[in-house]
Amino acid sequence: MPASGGFQPFQDCTPFDCGKQQISYPFRHIRRPSYCGYPGYELDCDGNYTTLSMESLKYRVIHIDWSEHVLEVARTDLWDDVCPRILVNTSLNFSLFNYTSRYFNSSLFYNCNLLWPPRHYHWFHCPLYGLGYFALYANRAKPLHKRCNFSVLVPNSHSEAPGLAAPPEGSHHSASNAAISEFLRKGFEITWIIDTSQCEKCNKSGGRCGYDRKRLRFNCFCPDGVHSTTCGKQGLDFFSENLEESFHFSIITWGEIRRKLLCMFPDRIFPITSSARPNFNMDLTTPRSSLSLLFFITLQIHFLVRASGYFRPFQECAPFLCGYIRISYPFRLIRQPEYCGYPGYELDCDGFSPILSMASQKYQVIHMNGSAQILVVA
Repeated sequence: MPASGGFQPFQDCTPFDCGKQQISYPFRHIRRPSYCGYPGYELDCDGNYTTLSMESLKYRVIHIDWSEHVLEVARTDLWDDVCPRILVNTSLNFSLFNYTSRYFNSSLFYNCNLLWPPRHYHWFHCPLYGLGYFALYANRAKPLHKRCNFSVLVPNSHSEAPGLAAPPEGSHHSASNAAISEFLRKGFEITWIIDTSQCEKCNKSGGRCGYDRKRLRFNCFCPDGVHSTTCGKQGLDFFSENLEESFHFSIITWGEIRRKLLCMFPDRIFPITSSARPNFNMDLTTPRSSLSLLFFITLQIHFLVRASGYFRPFQECAPFLCGYIRISYPFRLIRQPEYCGYPGYELDCDGFSPILSMASQKYQVIHMNGSAQILVVA
């Protein structure tokens, strides 16, 4: 800990201001340490504007509603003009974000060949792509798909398009590029998926939120160090919390300490009812008489585990992160031992997202909802 008095991650992970917006967990500035935010929620500050990069596109963050977990964003490539050099559909990383209920798709059409421009679409012109049209509702623009060579989906959260007058019939002059861009700058709403309830508790206790990417868990950074949820724990509570962080088990009652220790031998695992387990004739029922013994045992286990490693299946069956999706039982990575997962629930990882193989077909896992036991695949 620095002599000046602050735990370094506590200092590193302060909220930061970008323009008129204050940014904090689960987001982090891209130039801050990775432990300050949840993986995938990186933001940049371009002058006075907060930007989010996702799926080959960059978005300007217009507004953040922290209570509703909602970002209002707009594509930067369409911010000043509706004629980008590269035409790309809008897409989200659904393991990180989703659209809100107010979302619907609009469409930009390019290189169109229409003898009589329809009145209910807003038209524009691009030097590279010629005549184009903007359809506020993409599902009502089927005729344009047949007469235009390119189209781009742009999500929308605004049901009205003020300032976009329909062009006169027979007109072939560009008239509404700026008006369409102005409307698209209103943006659309997305919601972040990660649960931040632990962060709210951490903040209320005076801590700052972060994430342990190695152990795949939330951290509460406090002036005195890292805690699991909140700051201010003292004595045995603080000791028990750190013991859990080191050895992946928690102290529930003094009478259960012996059972907990028996399960943590690094060379084997003992069933609780096994008669073959070591015989510890220790009375750990009285806290005062056994406090020093508890610290002694903890110290011995610390060096034993450091020297010889955890029980191998415990190591091999650790949850793994593929892209931004955390995978655990009943699934297993195909390179993990068979005992790490339920038969048939094998996943591969191409480095960016999990892959599920089933009936000679491969599916990309876009999102996983563990509580509802649902996979979103494509």
